[in-house]
Amino acid sequence: MHAVILEHIEYEGSGYCEQWLQLHTAEISRVQLYNEHYILPGLAHVDLLIICGGPMSIHDEHEHPWLSAEKAYIRQAIDSGCAILGLCLGAQLIASQCGAEIRRNHQAEIGWFELTGLSPDADTYRFPDTFTVMEWHYDTFDLPAGAKRLASSPSYENQAFQIGRRIIGLQFHPEMTSAEIQYFIRDFSWELKAEPGIQSADVIERGITAYAGAANKLLADLLVYLSE
Repeated sequence: MHAVILEHIEYEGSGYCEQWLQLHTAEISRVQLYNEHYILPGLAHVDLLIICGGPMSIHDEHEHPWLSAEKAYIRQAIDSGCAILGLCLGAQLIASQCGAEIRRNHQAEIGWFELTGLSPDADTYRFPDTFTVMEWHYDTFDLPAGAKRLASSPSYENQAFQIGRRIIGLQFHPEMTSAEIQYFIRDFSWELKAEPGIQSADVIERGITAYAGAANKLLADLLVYLSE
C-alpha cells in the first residue's frame, strides 16, 4: 500500500494514522505543504490519501498559497478513485471540492463530544450508534453533493460523510493520540475559553484515559474499511 499524507502545519500530523500505516508496512509519503519545497506525488500509484487537520480556513489562500494547489490535487484524487480520508480541515477540503459551502459555525466544538452514528444504507461505513471523540474546530460545512451523512451531533450536523465507497470525511479527530491531546491542552490553552461548546483543560485531560484509545481503535477499523 502506498499512502500519501498531506500535512498543513508542523504540529498537526496524521497521528495514529501513521502508526497504523507503519504497522501494516505501507509506503508513506508525507507532504509538508507548509514547506516551500513540497512535492505532490503523482496519483497513479497512490492507494490512500490522508488529509490532515490544521488551524487555517480553506479560504486562506492569501496566507497559505499552497491551498490552491492542494485543492486541485484533492479534486484529482477524487476523480482518480483512490481511497481518501479527510480529518477536520481535510474533510472540509474534500467537501469544498465537491461543491459544499464551508463557513464558521455558531459555536466552537473543543473537547470530548458524543456523536450519533448513522447508517444511511448497507453500502456505507457504519459507526457505533454512539461514540465519543476529540473535537477541536470552529468551522462547519454543508453535506457535499452525492455524499451520505455517517455521524452527527446537536451542534454540528455533518460530523462524518461518505462519497462513493472510498471517500470519507471526518469533522472530528480520532487520529489524535494521548500525547498529542496533551500537547494541544498545554500549547493552545488560550483557546479553552469559558464559552458554549468549549470544555476546560481539566475535563479534556480526564477524558484522555476514557476515550483516546477507543477513538484510535475506531480509526483503525475505518482505515481497514478504506483499504479493502
